[in-house]
Amino acid sequence: MRLVVARGDREPPLAARAPDEFQPVFSAFRRMAADLGESRAALESAQRRTAATLRNVASGVVALDSDDVITLANPRAEAMLDRALPAGLTAEQLGEETARRLRAFAEGEQEEEEFELTIHGRQLQARLTRLSAGRGGTVLTLDDITELARAQRVLAWGEMARQVAHEIKNPLTPIRLGVQHLKRAHADKRADFDAILETNAERILAEIDRLDEIARGFSRYGMGPSALQTAEPINVSAIVRDVVELEKLGEGSVDWRAAGIAAAVEYLAELGRRHDPAAQDRRSALTAAYRVTREHEMALFAELMEGLLAIPDLRVFGIRDFKRFNERCSTVSVRLEGHTPTEVATFLGDRGIFTWDGNFYALNLTERLGVQTSGGLLRIGLVHYNTADEVERLLTALREFSGH
Repeated sequence: MRLVVARGDREPPLAARAPDEFQPVFSAFRRMAADLGESRAALESAQRRTAATLRNVASGVVALDSDDVITLANPRAEAMLDRALPAGLTAEQLGEETARRLRAFAEGEQEEEEFELTIHGRQLQARLTRLSAGRGGTVLTLDDITELARAQRVLAWGEMARQVAHEIKNPLTPIRLGVQHLKRAHADKRADFDAILETNAERILAEIDRLDEIARGFSRYGMGPSALQTAEPINVSAIVRDVVELEKLGEGSVDWRAAGIAAAVEYLAELGRRHDPAAQDRRSALTAAYRVTREHEMALFAELMEGLLAIPDLRVFGIRDFKRFNERCSTVSVRLEGHTPTEVATFLGDRGIFTWDGNFYALNLTERLGVQTSGGLLRIGLVHYNTADEVERLLTALREFSGH
């Protein structure tokens, strides 16, 4: 009887009229056979739906059992891998790299793993997913990202071209200023014209060298990390003084001076000494200043973020997880549904709260976020002299503006 049921017969061959003592047994067998028939029909229907779905999905799907034997593969997977994948083939038929990844994945403990494949010039994104704990089988999904990768490269090169164009403008400014200075000195018949010519010629040649370095940098774009130059220390004060000297060469009546740099550095150093008396030299004092400033700003920022997230219709951009605040600074960009950033900034400004609105020169970012055409973002920044009361005043104003 059980062999008949296991074979798939929907009705076991039972006598129409069973002896009275066997009537419960016959009834139980009939119910069991009916239940098994319904379950088998539901399973077959689910399998047909799954097969129909897999035939039409854009991703390639390959299922393998615990012995890395293919149990199912949809037509899209066969097209991507350029080979037939009937049930019963081993993982080696998927390619050497894929088979190696499958073996390593089966022996590991990860639930998912992603990697990329290149097959016949097409770039594929592959993902391995464990069917159940242990060696319960694996599902391999494949997505063709060739066009996406090509589009990303085009965008990257476009961004690089814009950056190069921006960098080229920087040397052109001192060259123009130098030429203007030479023309003015020549027109005035300055007695020290030879010295002026020598100074400006050296400066122009230096800027030409900068242009050459920009061109070289562009040619290095896309090289591996080992081929790139290492970072070098830069004297920011010297750069500022150089900019001031360049501006002095131009036309106009502005009195350019490199004032306040030393005072700003000393202010930060004194801040560090006040909080860490052991910091005697300037570097230690500046390090202490940055440390205590960071601690103060991020403590206030946690209060700010908590209040912002509680305002309905306010969208906060960037990291919002308090556990990851070490990955961000104390500046945040937001948008309030139904209002432009300019409207919000104006409202806050009327109440003595200074914020920024726009794209902050991050045009590509605001375009990608889809906010550029509607005014960009509202930017809120906290610094070391802000207080908890000021944070609360800002949040109160935002709640008032939003109507909450």
